Amino acid sequence: RRLCEILDDTEEELRTRTFIDVTHPDDVQADLDLYTQLKSGAIPSYQMEKRYIRKDGKAIWINLTVSLQRDDAGRIGSAIAAVEDITARKQAEAALLDADRRKDDFLAMLAHELRNPMAAVSNAITLLKLPSTPPGMQRQTLSIMERQMRQLVRLVDDLLDISRITRGKVELRRSLADLRTVLRCAIESCRGPLVAAGHSLTVELPETPLWVDCDCERLVQVFVNLLVNAIRYTECGGAIVVAAGLENRTITVTVTDNGAGIPPELLPRVFDIFTQGGTASGHAPEGLGLGLALVRTLVGMHGGSVTAASQGAGQGSVFTVLLPVTQTDACAAAGQVTDTHNEENSMVEKAIPENRQRVLVVDDNDASAKTLGWMFEALGAEVQVAYSGAEALTHARTFLPQIILMDIGMPGMDGYEACRLLRQQPELHKTVIVAQTGWGQPEDRRRAREAGFDQHLVKPVMIEHLQGLLEDLDARQGVAARQA
Repeated sequence: RRLCEILDDTEEELRTRTFIDVTHPDDVQADLDLYTQLKSGAIPSYQMEKRYIRKDGKAIWINLTVSLQRDDAGRIGSAIAAVEDITARKQAEAALLDADRRKDDFLAMLAHELRNPMAAVSNAITLLKLPSTPPGMQRQTLSIMERQMRQLVRLVDDLLDISRITRGKVELRRSLADLRTVLRCAIESCRGPLVAAGHSLTVELPETPLWVDCDCERLVQVFVNLLVNAIRYTECGGAIVVAAGLENRTITVTVTDNGAGIPPELLPRVFDIFTQGGTASGHAPEGLGLGLALVRTLVGMHGGSVTAASQGAGQGSVFTVLLPVTQTDACAAAGQVTDTHNEENSMVEKAIPENRQRVLVVDDNDASAKTLGWMFEALGAEVQVAYSGAEALTHARTFLPQIILMDIGMPGMDGYEACRLLRQQPELHKTVIVAQTGWGQPEDRRRAREAGFDQHLVKPVMIEHLQGLLEDLDARQGVAARQA
């Protein structure tokens, strides 16, 4: 009866067939060779994994153990076969092998994606060292270095996001927002790659707001990833369309391109981690295969869904995001999303303030400390640099900084302890203390708040963040002066 279940057949039908009849053709000869050795007495028994063909034509895996019963004269009386269905295990093993292969592909891809910007930065440094490099080329070289550094930061951020997602550590900071503004921010963030690729972009948005309760930054990330995907997998001069609408309390956003398309075999797992297809040109794709996995998770966290459709290779793709709309009387008064993702505006060009702010930079890494100090000085601040927590305490008592930018992972006295001790100094109670560290998990941010830090920045810290600190300080001082 159990064999009938395994083969999905009846006892009467099975009795009319041999085991060779139900064995996969590719496994028959190996089985017969072992059985021949068993009959000759060369081996006492044998065990093998092979496939059976079910009545419906489906192949299943079984573990087979065969032995013979002989009489006193050595004549074969009967054969005993133990058959175990191991299909589930073989499928699990195949899945593990596929996951391992994709992991190896991912690691190779990661090395490739890291080496490309690092090579560009290395070349740029060499150019800047050459006395013969003209000023115009130096400016272009610096711009290239900045773009490549931002690419490295984006790669690291994607890796950290995937890590947080797999451990269930992603938290949304929700607020009311008009999805049209979210989409405009995403489009503006991709303006540079769009122009560079020569794509035409059509945007179709309704005249009325599309209110959503969302984490604006995360939703911008969703649509940036979808747009980057469309740009990357479309030949130069292609066409991309972003459209949004509202129907039955559901917002629908589509990102359509006429690019490489998605092969049918790839479509079911296009949102899986580390999955990539070929580009329209046939070249190896850029990125780590993380973007669409992030899209699916983040959209799901907003109560929505995302699907992909394509007629096949070379036929373009359509990604559709569905999100629940928020309808409330307070929508009209809701704040708008600000564009924090326009990365084409590189170095900040502001007038140096007349009253120089005092900034203390603390980092045990000499290069990091000096360059951060130089950046603050370029923005007009008066800067001192300390290379340890203990040195920071000494400088702070005499320098009386208005802003302290402090590394966390320093030997001896780390940034947490240094911050707690600084907070005990009455003369520093108004000082803004900012953590700048390579650790950016929610737990790291919580520990920074508990230690007394006002803000938490993840390395590398961009000059826009430094300027923001100085501008915030200027604003607070202006308010205090008016109140006085």
